[in-house]
Amino acid sequence: RKTATLEKIAEVLTTQYIGVAVEDMQESSDENKKKISDKIVEVKASLDRIVILQQTIKDRDDNIRKLKAEMDEKDTDIQRKQVQIKDLMEKLDNAKLRELIQLSDGMKKRSYCPYSHFPVGAALLCEDGTIVTGCNVENAAYPLGVCAEKTAIVKAVSEGHTKFKAIIVSSNMRDRFIV
Repeated sequence: RKTATLEKIAEVLTTQYIGVAVEDMQESSDENKKKISDKIVEVKASLDRIVILQQTIKDRDDNIRKLKAEMDEKDTDIQRKQVQIKDLMEKLDNAKLRELIQLSDGMKKRSYCPYSHFPVGAALLCEDGTIVTGCNVENAAYPLGVCAEKTAIVKAVSEGHTKFKAIIVSSNMRDRFIV
């Protein structure tokens, strides 16, 4: 609609302005003809800007459509992952889940977080039923810090476990989840 509106404006400007200019040129002095000629150049430049605006609007609309498609695809991925998580949760029995939650929550006490004061614990369930725990370990050199889930995974792999069923990560957040 916006493109059609711009095209209509351009058409009206061209017809009215140039039509009047041509009539004026026929009965004008050289000075007036120069002014009218300059005005025609201005109108042409305005029309060129309108064409550029039309293309910009079209490009923006195309980008919006692409972004919407990407968002829809990501929403589908999220829904698929939610189904996978639900399926996994149904496979784990409640007792095993409670144990993982308790262990990950208990690992917060072993966390070393003197800078963020944000203790995190993790409990990793290996495919063979072994549970490996971990906590976050901070360092004054920020990149050298290790998150709780990475600690648990590295610890598990170092003990020979390479296939996992689930991981629970606990923190002191009250109103949000760690995702």
